[in-house]
Amino acid sequence: MNRLTILQIIQKFGEISKSEIARYSGLSPATVSNFSEALIADGLINEKGIGESTGGRRPTVLTLDEQRHFMIGIFVSKYGISSCGMTLSGTVIEEDDLSLFGDRSGSRILDNVCRIVQGMMKSFSERLCLGVGIAVEAEPYGQDSFLMGSNVLIRKQEWLDRIRGLGCSSVIIEMKSSATAISEKLYGKAKDAFSFFVLDIGEQITSAYYYQDGIVKGFNQGAGNIAHVRVSNRAIKCKCGKTGCFNAVASTLGIEERFLIKLKEGNTSSLVEDLKGDLTAVTAKQIYDYAVLGDRLSLSVIRETGGYIGTVLSYVINAINPEVVLITGMYNANSIMNREINKSLNKLSAHRNLNRVYIGEGGMYRYTPALGAAALVAHENLRLSFRGLQ
Repeated sequence: MNRLTILQIIQKFGEISKSEIARYSGLSPATVSNFSEALIADGLINEKGIGESTGGRRPTVLTLDEQRHFMIGIFVSKYGISSCGMTLSGTVIEEDDLSLFGDRSGSRILDNVCRIVQGMMKSFSERLCLGVGIAVEAEPYGQDSFLMGSNVLIRKQEWLDRIRGLGCSSVIIEMKSSATAISEKLYGKAKDAFSFFVLDIGEQITSAYYYQDGIVKGFNQGAGNIAHVRVSNRAIKCKCGKTGCFNAVASTLGIEERFLIKLKEGNTSSLVEDLKGDLTAVTAKQIYDYAVLGDRLSLSVIRETGGYIGTVLSYVINAINPEVVLITGMYNANSIMNREINKSLNKLSAHRNLNRVYIGEGGMYRYTPALGAAALVAHENLRLSFRGLQ
């Protein structure tokens, strides 16, 4: 525990003296010195020059050793695999992408993941590998599996066994939303938050609730998952078997389906005209872009989407009262969608909770999704609460 405390403080501040670590941690100077020497020997930190003097001898500064360790992050979706090598500070030292064609079964995806891990470990054989983090764009399926799309089953234990067999003792597999939440905690907009909620809007809507020291999972991995809350009377069927689910109407696929339904109801759109009537080419991004341009049909779909998001977030704010809510994926904090989100929030949320919560765009979406996966390993190494280390 003392070792983790020291490592976490160094990660938080970047450069810090042993005496300052002792002051922030409450550990004795002798304990800090002993554990710091062990962390240096393990290749996690090093001594970097001389710090500022506050009277007396100028102290030696400790910092993370960026040259002697790395973590592997892998993001898996039904379209492909992205990977990166990263240090504890969040510095990406290598990244790559692999598209998937033909057979996209869970076993073939796992074969590709194993090849990537082997290649990365060979490339950085001179460094200490702290572990492998894997983020899957999927939903929980029972207590030990994930379902990607409608038919790709990822059996967690099978993946853990295969990858550990490559010489990686620490392997962590989580949903993309959980990995995104962890990356926001370590490197993004939730660094100082005690509790926060992440909503990711993609082909599947996923979400995660971070409280105190980690992701809240619940009994069957379902805590924080709001994808299947019913928000619409529209008979749009979700893969869960129900109709009107948040996932069915507000995911990118749901946005596209609602657009097509409105077309069948007799509405017209300049987007369809520009695509020369090819409805298979319609995407959620195009619908958003045309809404910004003032296309009436696209505008109505995007406004509806914002209303659905605001409705569901009001449930989150009322029920778990987080400090921060971050939205990632297809979302723009200055958008038409955001105005509709705020309307629903103001109408449905308990104002005592709403007035004290920060709601905005996540900061880590700009980077490779594999960074979030690598952050799972970083969090395991720095898994104490950051509260009080301001």
